Amino acid sequence: MDYKDFVLQNNQYDHFWYKARLGLLKLLLKNVRKDAKILDVGSGIGYELELLSNYGEVEVLDIDQDSIEIVKKSGYKTILADIACIKASEFLRYDVICAFDVLEHVCDDEEAIKNIQNLLADKGLFLFTVPAFQFLYSTHDVAMEHVRRYQINDLLKKLEKNGFEIIKSGYWNMGLFLPISILRLLKKILFKIKKNAIIQSDAKSVFKTINNFLYWVLKAETYFLGKGASFPFGLTIFGVARRK
Repeated sequence: MDYKDFVLQNNQYDHFWYKARLGLLKLLLKNVRKDAKILDVGSGIGYELELLSNYGEVEVLDIDQDSIEIVKKSGYKTILADIACIKASEFLRYDVICAFDVLEHVCDDEEAIKNIQNLLADKGLFLFTVPAFQFLYSTHDVAMEHVRRYQINDLLKKLEKNGFEIIKSGYWNMGLFLPISILRLLKKILFKIKKNAIIQSDAKSVFKTINNFLYWVLKAETYFLGKGASFPFGLTIFGVARRK
């Protein structure tokens, strides 16, 4: 979770999207050995760190000082740095590097991908999630300081170009794709008409019953992905890539 989003949500951990995404991350971690050396890039408030800790020793790299301070209080090793600017030779090699909803924040995402590849040990794994479909770029993305959303083929080509082979990739959050797409397209139209439209995140609190229902919708998707299913579209692109 972004530090900024955490603050906007009044420090709420129970939002359906964040809860359900932990299940997706667990699926991506399925083939990670239990003694791995893990680097979590852009961990924000670090809500996934407890899960990652089940698979080995976790270190955190983030550009945001506030995020680093929150993570430090939980006892994790931290690096205050920009993944697009670091010199890989200054750091240890990692078995696994995670970037969950991070690349969309980076202006030079290809340089970030190169650095991630350089930080990985031979045959190390890169686990990632990013928001899907540039046509859905809206005031939500502006509020969250996203540089872009992704087309899956473009992202996979960038990874392959920079020394990765794709092990697994796909879409998640298909169930909410239609209503959220309509909402964001309408907001884009409104923003063009009304230049002073409010720029804010769409990740707002919902009634408990609705929150629980949406959580189970996404949890069901993750279950079917784990059984080998794939979805033709979704709001999130996920993947596992291996350093060649």
